[in-house]
Amino acid sequence: MTKTNPQAIYAPFALLRLSTLPSDVVDTPVMLATTKAIEKLLKLEKRWDQVGCQSYRVVADVLNKSPVGKRKAYLALFQALRRGNERKIINICQKNREPLLSIEEVRDLFYITNEILESREFINQLLATEIKSLVQEYSTLVTREDVRWALESEKDILQQLASYLPFTNHMSSKSIKSAITLYKYLTRISLKTSPFRRFMAVAFVDLERDLHPESHLRIRSMRTSGRVSQEWLAFAREEFAKEKMNDDRTLLSVKDNIDYKEMSIARKKKLIMLRGTVWCQYDDKPMRLNEPIPRVLDALRGTHFLRQELVRMLEKAGVAMSIATTLSDTLLDLGFVEVLPGTLVKAPTQVNFVRTFAKTPFGQSHTNMAVVKDKGHSVPEDRKPLSHPTIGKYIQPLHEDVWADIAPVYSPAQIEGIRTTVSRALSSKIMHSVEHRLLLSFFREELTDHAETMRLNEFIESIQLNQAKLRSMMFQNDLISQCRNLPISQDFADIYLHARVQPFTEAGREQLVLNSVYEFPVWQITRYTTGDRVEEARIRSAIRRWLNQSSKRGTRRFIGISHCWECNSLQDHRGVVDFYLKGFVSEPNEVEGVVVSPHDLIVRMSDSKEQLEVVDEKGREIVFLNIGGIIPTPSWGVHFWLPHLTAPLAIKRPEASFDLTQSGSPICHRPRETIYDCVLFRESWYVQAQYLHAEIFGLSKRPIMSDACVMIAAKRICQKLNFPEKFFIQRTIRSDWRSFNSLADKHRKPQWIDINNPLSLKVLEKICNDAHYVLIQEVLPQKRHRLHTKDDLSYVSELHLELMLSW
Repeated sequence: MTKTNPQAIYAPFALLRLSTLPSDVVDTPVMLATTKAIEKLLKLEKRWDQVGCQSYRVVADVLNKSPVGKRKAYLALFQALRRGNERKIINICQKNREPLLSIEEVRDLFYITNEILESREFINQLLATEIKSLVQEYSTLVTREDVRWALESEKDILQQLASYLPFTNHMSSKSIKSAITLYKYLTRISLKTSPFRRFMAVAFVDLERDLHPESHLRIRSMRTSGRVSQEWLAFAREEFAKEKMNDDRTLLSVKDNIDYKEMSIARKKKLIMLRGTVWCQYDDKPMRLNEPIPRVLDALRGTHFLRQELVRMLEKAGVAMSIATTLSDTLLDLGFVEVLPGTLVKAPTQVNFVRTFAKTPFGQSHTNMAVVKDKGHSVPEDRKPLSHPTIGKYIQPLHEDVWADIAPVYSPAQIEGIRTTVSRALSSKIMHSVEHRLLLSFFREELTDHAETMRLNEFIESIQLNQAKLRSMMFQNDLISQCRNLPISQDFADIYLHARVQPFTEAGREQLVLNSVYEFPVWQITRYTTGDRVEEARIRSAIRRWLNQSSKRGTRRFIGISHCWECNSLQDHRGVVDFYLKGFVSEPNEVEGVVVSPHDLIVRMSDSKEQLEVVDEKGREIVFLNIGGIIPTPSWGVHFWLPHLTAPLAIKRPEASFDLTQSGSPICHRPRETIYDCVLFRESWYVQAQYLHAEIFGLSKRPIMSDACVMIAAKRICQKLNFPEKFFIQRTIRSDWRSFNSLADKHRKPQWIDINNPLSLKVLEKICNDAHYVLIQEVLPQKRHRLHTKDDLSYVSELHLELMLSW
């Protein structure tokens, strides 16, 4: 059995991620009068259901006992009750007041029904008035200094909003659509700690100093730190390539020997993201490509053609023009069609870009941008490759880290409580690493008869040659079960963890929401260490001290590798570690540290033969340090396997994904999952989007904000299904084709919804239209648990902790 109380060593610092706008800009109650009237209406409807059942029984009894000539009024009322026709019930009772209203149950039903109809009319009038006030309130938000600062990078949007959100009584559809756009931006900025541009601030919390005794938040200032980002550079390269695909100078060719039958699952899924096409089919069997793709590609094979020619060929073969345009990009992206060398400017690397382009104003061309030489094709004279302008004009503004100068907001007792809760919860979630066990088995296979060690460079070569084999074995159930059940013995190993938590209080107890946990030391926070400002230098220094303190007897040697360097903007991290692995940094001469050759490191089994170790020639233990991870899912390759080589323990993965088809119901409820006062999974509902759309918005399309029926239906379904009225919703991807066809990249991030806000309901309608299944989750922590200023403004925040569990 795993030891329940491993020693926990904490980093003497933490990071506080903070939304740059207070949550009050969007989550304060709106449409108060309308909401109150709707709640009154729903209570009347519940009362009507009770009284209606009683009236139905009484009228049926009277109808059976009445003579034939006196049944007419009772029969009409009986039929109206059975159909639930409220307006007809009123008309019949008014027309036949004497016989019908003399019955107490019918009289009560008459008054309640009349009150319901009047209430609905009143709600429609209120809604029209309050929507105008709501849109005007968003007009005011556009002029707020903090909102304009946060949205400074979206100047075009601000200008449109300012022009479409006038302070007038006239409200056009553009005004409402603009208000919806602003609503989506503001909910993302103020209710989620999103690490993009000015949407999030970072504060360094030194836990070795005295923390502020008060619980409120004080923001003294916010500053930006800009840098050229590899993400923006990759985006610019893509945009540049797309533009060049559309001119008359870039030639394409069909890749030889396309084997449609051997297409990988990932490529098949990418193809089926285009819905409504005539060229693909997906069922229980592997997808097969139907005509006209093979026919068109076979006809173009051996020739050089323009993208426009490929689109025209697809159109002639029966593909719609809009589909053919997107399909041509997909064929190029999947490698079925290739760019002819010599027709596209070679995109610069990040280092070359920083050296040359950063010194020149954005938008100017450079004369030193090389053109790839044509080596293998004969290009007609009228289609010779031409030099294109540099991609510099496509580069987005510099990526910005926003640093908040914040007084520490947690007391020492709170910090200690948070640490204890986190370490206790995570101690029960540790298992043997599946990746490390795979490498251990693979290492045993690779050993020769006379050697028990291997040079790291040799092992790297073996991994490169056997990546497909290793990947295929990762998901074997027997291996996963074996790793779960293996005991963690004393002095076996340790594991570095990065935890993102949000404290809250419930039922009188301090609890935590554990948003995410990552393995490997300081992987996630090193993204904030690149730069020459005091903030970056402070974190670099703190990381170095933490790594030295956590190292066993000072014998552990950390060696940095760049993680997924093709898409990672934060390659070098000067000053984070002293050593970098040769071949795994973007430019060795750019890093401040010693570059270590894999030839000088040795891979061996531990004394127990149950784990691998990497040591240098002096026998010092090596730990590979992932630097600057941007996304939790790494790219495949040796970059993925090297950190696992020196990390024999891991976080337990979920045993199985939640099965939405268990009950056959359009809704599956998943209760909150908690361990040791730590919420691992919020209370959630998996809902068929079509069902949710039909319940709230009906089957027919409505004009924007036409009546109050949508707000009433939304409130009714929340009460019926016990949904919260404020929740996060996002599109879920499953293995069925409808999920993949749900506009691939839309609504993959959680969107905050308030059913009492008509603008929010319009966003919800769009999400339901674009998805097959949606995930609804409770908002936790709630508003009262956010960090507050002295002015009682609340900010969404998240605390990042580094710790090491050692057995």
